[in-house]
Amino acid sequence: MTTRSRGGVVAVAGLFLMMLALAACGGGDSASTASVTAAGQPAASEPAASEPAVSEPAVSEPAGIADPCVLLDAPTLSSLTGTDNGKGTASGESEVRRFCIYSTGLSTSITRGSEFDPSVAVMRADPNVEGVSDLSGLGERAVMGTYNGGTVRQVIALEGGYFVTVTGTLSEEQATATAAAMLDAL
Repeated sequence: MTTRSRGGVVAVAGLFLMMLALAACGGGDSASTASVTAAGQPAASEPAASEPAVSEPAVSEPAGIADPCVLLDAPTLSSLTGTDNGKGTASGESEVRRFCIYSTGLSTSITRGSEFDPSVAVMRADPNVEGVSDLSGLGERAVMGTYNGGTVRQVIALEGGYFVTVTGTLSEEQATATAAAMLDAL
């Protein structure tokens, strides 16, 4: 591995950790905040005995959020990124976001649209970002951040109720084409 590609992997890993931190915060999604007493028991907001209990979605299957690891098949993803990324691994799922990490350092995610502005604000405030630019013609709104001497790009693109994020050692064309294909597949 060259110093340049090692730096790209480190930058992608840092971006992934930033995205995990956002996911852990829950992004202000009130559905992700459970009330618990000091004894660790659920608070009095449980349904009465006469009311049917509503089952919560499993953490690994967030309701309504597509799995980014299967959104694009391997040949399509390889043609978009110019690299055989192999099979992705799901990581860091929450009620608002799902991630997919590839051994090549590529990461993709799908997030509820309400988190778009906070995610862009985090990108703009990141001391490692070298530049953030608005992108036109990609979804309803989109931005791209560059890192590591411009070798690592992160595209965040909003469409409908969700946004996609593509992060990796990609050209601008590869990053935006991958994000566009993800939006089209949603």
